[in-house]
Amino acid sequence: MKHYANESLFGPPSELIHIATFIQDASSRKNIGSKDASVGPSLTPEQLPTTLNEVEGYAQNDDIAAECSVDDLRDLLNNVFRDPMLFCHVARSHEENLGSIQATAEARDASNKSRKRRKMAKAPEEERERADVMALRKTLADVSLQSWQYVIASCENNLMRSTNWCCRYTVDTAAFMRAPKNSDFNTLSKPRTTTISEHTIPSPDQPFDAFIVVSIHNRLSWGNQYSRSSQHAVLGSNTLGDLFDNIICPSNEIPAQKCGDDVSQGYVEGIPQRLGGIICIEGEAFTDGRSKEDYASKLRTHIEGLPKAKRPVIQNITNMHERTFASLSTRVNQPYWLLHQGSCEHFVVIDEIRLLCDTDLQEGYPLTLQITPPLLDMCQACSKVPAVWSVVGDVRLGQSPCLLCARCWQAMGQSGCEGVLVVPLPRHEVGW
Repeated sequence: MKHYANESLFGPPSELIHIATFIQDASSRKNIGSKDASVGPSLTPEQLPTTLNEVEGYAQNDDIAAECSVDDLRDLLNNVFRDPMLFCHVARSHEENLGSIQATAEARDASNKSRKRRKMAKAPEEERERADVMALRKTLADVSLQSWQYVIASCENNLMRSTNWCCRYTVDTAAFMRAPKNSDFNTLSKPRTTTISEHTIPSPDQPFDAFIVVSIHNRLSWGNQYSRSSQHAVLGSNTLGDLFDNIICPSNEIPAQKCGDDVSQGYVEGIPQRLGGIICIEGEAFTDGRSKEDYASKLRTHIEGLPKAKRPVIQNITNMHERTFASLSTRVNQPYWLLHQGSCEHFVVIDEIRLLCDTDLQEGYPLTLQITPPLLDMCQACSKVPAVWSVVGDVRLGQSPCLLCARCWQAMGQSGCEGVLVVPLPRHEVGW
């Protein structure tokens, strides 16, 4: 068995979902299935429960909710996180289990014979453990998991003459394990709100609204791979332009070049002006009408140059700031193409569509839920701090372009040669 993690960023796509119809259907079901529907003002007399079976259905819903409740597991998890000793025990046991499973899986893979074998992690010597740690071990062993068959192993503690319980998953679980990626981390400690004055709160005339989770993926420069750059939450009343304005991308910070007599004279300081963009969703193209760049005409020209068999069907082109998400028909887990800032590509993926709940934030949409930490290029002179300048054409450096930090470039001083170009790197300030 080859040791590859089974992972998919998006797909397979769902059926076509018209968000306005979803809001209407889901809100009507919520009214009918509400626990207080008998006294709710939004129900008509025809919707009130009239039979004994309908009345008993509400009691059955409470029983099902109590049976499916995970409050006990949540309380146990919170207690573990509050106690450093319990948390260290769980983290150490988890790492030991993963190391043992992955080492066993690699040993069984015949193609890994020529590779360097993973060093087996040795369990630390047993020490006298507290009673709450031993109780936690027993509690975890009593949790019945049906998703994987696992073996409960017991090991004799020589110091305390007691049995410590731990779960050992089978080697087949190695296919569903991987090391953490950069996109698994989040630079935000809490959801970040925006200050858009409209399209933020459901109106009294329409108390129900859709809560839509959208992920932005980048095409990596190496291989046919993608990486999530950010994740956002929008309402059905938000426009595509609201989401577009909140997308975080380093290309939004590329400074404009100052030219004179066909010669570069440096770069303009400050936040550069956006050059517009276009989003294609289910045969419709949505452009940013605020910029001078006409992406719609360029898209038509590009499509006309393709063979007829490969031409995508674009039915109409509208302004993204005039179309709300509620007016769209989309698919969950379907990547939609986005182009902006000249040639910067992204893929917009809708991860989730549901109704806005009372426990959700009621204002500040679109929300930014996650931002992947950027991979910063280190200074090629000192290799200690991130680079802020890209120096092109300087014969004093070993390569061109050469990435330098501010202190190293200041120590070198300005070059007296002609044709040396110093380009500022993105500072990751716009949208952070």
